[in-house]
Amino acid sequence: MKDKKIFEIFLTTDFVSEESWLKFLLYISKLNGLFRTWKIYLKFEKNNVRYFIKTRNDMPTTLTDLNDFLLQRIENIDFKISFIGIKSFYWVTKREKSVVDIYDKCESKTSRKMEVAEVKIFPISRNNFLYSSNAIFIKNNTKTLKKFLFNIPHQFLSIDFSKYTRFLYRKDIKRYLNIEKTVKLFESDNKNAILKIDAFPYLQDDYFLNLNKYDFDKHSLVIRRLAEQENQSF
Repeated sequence: MKDKKIFEIFLTTDFVSEESWLKFLLYISKLNGLFRTWKIYLKFEKNNVRYFIKTRNDMPTTLTDLNDFLLQRIENIDFKISFIGIKSFYWVTKREKSVVDIYDKCESKTSRKMEVAEVKIFPISRNNFLYSSNAIFIKNNTKTLKKFLFNIPHQFLSIDFSKYTRFLYRKDIKRYLNIEKTVKLFESDNKNAILKIDAFPYLQDDYFLNLNKYDFDKHSLVIRRLAEQENQSF
């Protein structure tokens, strides 16, 4: 995918419904473009489940009427799926709706752990798309790529983390700046900047506080460091 852009998905609730995931797939397809493939990944890091999308176009941090999701652009990550040839197929049954159902079954029956799953989306109209799904499993340092048959993407992605308590998801958005009232002070130009601001989830890029635009006679600036993480607050 030329000029690909990668975004991590932050979930704002323990359970994103299948309906919300379907709306998400259709919305991203619209932004990415008709007849243009984009991908969504689930990466398992011990008990942490991380969601990513790889698209052709830039994406906003928030999506209209989709409050379950926040998107943050990140540096390129190599998910290392394409270089492994398909070794076998996996028939998804009615009992295995979500990806963690498949994860649990493979781990218990074959001692294989899922490392990363990939869903390819190819929009063919405003409300329809073609798709394919596969995942890399690892056992005794040997990796195997399995192609899923008969899985439904929005069911596959929908995990009820309140029930699957062994898994955690990326949700820590409280560590970011609350800049809703001060965002108008920041600029994308770093010339004469005195401070770089991580503007997520309000803005996608880094922004800067310009020395010439800040009136120290009328405002004060406080930088506070917390014990476990660094925050900047006004």
